[in-house]
Amino acid sequence: MHVAEAGLIESPDREVWEFARATTVGPPPKVIWLRRWMHPTNDAGDLLRRSALRITEFERDPELGILILDNK
Repeated sequence: MHVAEAGLIESPDREVWEFARATTVGPPPKVIWLRRWMHPTNDAGDLLRRSALRITEFERDPELGILILDNK
């Protein structure tokens, strides 16, 4: 879910994290961070599709809470 869908687009990180924790089954909330992202939304979709294998592995690993993707 995108922060805009949750009405949290202007919210501080802590509030977003607390929302994710409250709506997630089991700890921790999993976050995919598009670091230094200054590209169009369509490019984000392309990056996420190219990273599908990494995202699947991240989702399956109960020890991981954050996956950082960078378009560099």
